[in-house]
Amino acid sequence: MTARLWAFYTEAVATDKTAYRPGARHVVIILAMGEDIATARALGLQRCEANGWMAIDIKRQKEAGNPASDFPEGPLRQAGLDALENGVALISYKDEIPPHS
Repeated sequence: MTARLWAFYTEAVATDKTAYRPGARHVVIILAMGEDIATARALGLQRCEANGWMAIDIKRQKEAGNPASDFPEGPLRQAGLDALENGVALISYKDEIPPHS
């Protein structure tokens, strides 16, 4: 079986290891390679935690499709290409998610 690219739409809490206010919730998109979704999820969550995110809540997940070069120009395409090359890529959004939302 060959590795495929998977996308995970998450909400995660920043720690002081991120560039964001510790304790703030942000949207983090995880793009990860894996032969199946469970393998990609585990790899993506591990990288997310290593980059200073905690309480990661996966809201949606799906196969992202290959090749990432078919993605529209911009951060998502670059992240897809990075994930193909490095196994995982993260996109974190700077705007905080309001409390109680």
